[in-house]
Amino acid sequence: MATSFGKWLLFLSSYFPLFVLLCVDNWRSLGKNLAFTAIMGVLLLLASMSTVVLITWKTNKRLELEPNAVPTNCSMDIIEYFITYLIPLLSMDINRLESVIVNCLIFLLIGLVYVRSNRVYLGPLLLIAGYTLYQIDNKTLISRKNEERIRSEIQVNGFVRANAIAPNVFMVK
Repeated sequence: MATSFGKWLLFLSSYFPLFVLLCVDNWRSLGKNLAFTAIMGVLLLLASMSTVVLITWKTNKRLELEPNAVPTNCSMDIIEYFITYLIPLLSMDINRLESVIVNCLIFLLIGLVYVRSNRVYLGPLLLIAGYTLYQIDNKTLISRKNEERIRSEIQVNGFVRANAIAPNVFMVK
């Protein structure tokens, strides 16, 4: 999934809660504003599909790590992502074309930055789904396992089972 398309799907999935909040905030316009309804429908569909793929993806590759490596919880990095949520949520007026265009451009700009910097794993959806972010040996691990269990697997096996979702970003099941 480390392709550009896969990274964009991950980026969209991280915005799934925002798309839902925008629909709730503009629920009266959903039936009246067909363009907004269609766009939100497509975005919600893509975001939910990519979320399902990410979470159900079968893990079958070995990620070799130093036996003494210690994972560090870095889930607090997601806090920086909330700023990107506030901009469209607080400023979007779907009845003004200019507002929609500006918010779409901001969304694309944020997407370019996150996809090109391989930070597609940042977003509240993974935390909501029970995943934790760990930093280890210049790699980011996303897992439901706790820090002690990951450390134990590394010490015993010298690896964890994981799939790359971006360069140096791995989903551990």
